[in-house]
Amino acid sequence: KIAGKILALAEKHPKNPVAADALIWIARNVRRGTDLSRALNILTKDHLNNQKLAPLCQKLVRRPSLATETFLRQALEKSPHKSVRAEASFHLAAYLKRQVLLMEALKDPSDRKRLAQYYGKKFTKHLASLSQDKTSRDIEQLYERVVRSFSDVQTNHGMMGETAHKELFAIRHLSVDRTAPEIKGEDIDGKLFKLSDYRGKVVVLDFWGHW
Repeated sequence: KIAGKILALAEKHPKNPVAADALIWIARNVRRGTDLSRALNILTKDHLNNQKLAPLCQKLVRRPSLATETFLRQALEKSPHKSVRAEASFHLAAYLKRQVLLMEALKDPSDRKRLAQYYGKKFTKHLASLSQDKTSRDIEQLYERVVRSFSDVQTNHGMMGETAHKELFAIRHLSVDRTAPEIKGEDIDGKLFKLSDYRGKVVVLDFWGHW
């Protein structure tokens, strides 16, 4: 009820600076549904010049919708603030990674039904129309853009460029159908080995330690 009242005020005065604060509040506190989409659509249309959008981008990773993706893409391309563009690029990649997982879930009829109930039939149909290969390429290109343009942006977990480098390494070397990076060491009998010596065979790697 609160979100609906706030949204009504923001729609009545869409270009008022206070409206942006109200819409951001809705986007941060409403997980899905019409109110969330309407709030994001107004932010995309009238408030892309607002620097307060930067921290919102991370929150939207777990708000799958057509309005969410449109907002992140438009913020990346049109915001005049580097902080907003950086957050939009970095978290659009994370959003698309989550979208790939949802695309995988669509293969199970029971999961597909639950997705349609939770996110709506329109968004579920959109997911079904996407190419997983193209989405994966988009993710890689977004992390490349972060490395190229936003490496020096600080996050809660370190520099954005460092995290993007790790994501790119995982995409290029730790994904299905990619060649695994070389590993050298000793086995439990003290014998030297290389992972590449076992190419073509089924290999189980068990990483463990004591802390």
